[in-house]
Amino acid sequence: MATFGRVFPPVVDLKGTELILDADADTTITADTDDQIDIKIAGADDFQITANTMSVLSGSTLNIDSGASIDVASGGTIDVVGDLTVGTVTADGDTSAGDSATIGYTAAEGLILTGQGSTNDITIKNDADADVITIATGGTDVEISTGNLVIGTSGKGIDFSATADSGGTMTSELLDDYEEGTFTPAYTFGGSSTGITYNANGQLGRYTKIGRVVICDIYLGMTDKGSESGNVVITGLPFTSVNHGLNTSAIVNIGSHTGGWDLSAEAHFTGDVGTGVVTIALRECVFSTDANPNAVTAAMATDDGQMYLSVTYEAT
Repeated sequence: MATFGRVFPPVVDLKGTELILDADADTTITADTDDQIDIKIAGADDFQITANTMSVLSGSTLNIDSGASIDVASGGTIDVVGDLTVGTVTADGDTSAGDSATIGYTAAEGLILTGQGSTNDITIKNDADADVITIATGGTDVEISTGNLVIGTSGKGIDFSATADSGGTMTSELLDDYEEGTFTPAYTFGGSSTGITYNANGQLGRYTKIGRVVICDIYLGMTDKGSESGNVVITGLPFTSVNHGLNTSAIVNIGSHTGGWDLSAEAHFTGDVGTGVVTIALRECVFSTDANPNAVTAAMATDDGQMYLSVTYEAT
């Protein structure tokens, strides 16, 4: 009985001879170096394979076509020594303590960045290679190394809701404003400023606003009080005071260097900021009586009257 089967060619030993694959002899495979395969395409060295490594050589590109992918098994890595340019990087696993620089993802935590360095665990830099945001090695504080934290939307800010609340009724734990600057205060006597003149630096006002709290320092120095009469009011506060149903929103502290005013005997200056206003109504408080403070009038002012005062009030 005859036996039929396939006839296999013997193993071909090229012994390092270059194997030409195309008609113009510029696409070849060769293994003239021990344990190394070199692949040329169009006369250029494009790929190199050794025992455990496949290399894409300089000037060549590994192209992953649309719909294709590279799958890295659990525990495997892709080690990129140079730059990696991709459309998007999608992570689908958690990071671990001790990871040098890892992007991860979990359904609960979302995007995860884990790093470990001798100075910082995470450093974000700008295009000038300057540190912008850093987290120190082993730390939990976020440091803005260069620049400022900018609140981009009015009414937003820093939320302190994680802190303990007071024994009263808490209405907000959001710090949503900070501002500092200058303003120009002025006197009115009976609602008019006619004839009032000031010395060269006689209308100085500085303010700091933290949340809704406004802190002002004021100096007013006259050279002529004019001829108007009536109650004395300081105008020009930088923010409108809150209207919370009380008679005033702040009591004013008048400085000890105030002079050139003829108050009643045993009286000292005080004042108040009304509700929904940008003014201070000046008053005098007489030590020897229990009466409410009286309005300061133009008749108590002199041409060289000066006043230092500070006020803290709540703005709208």
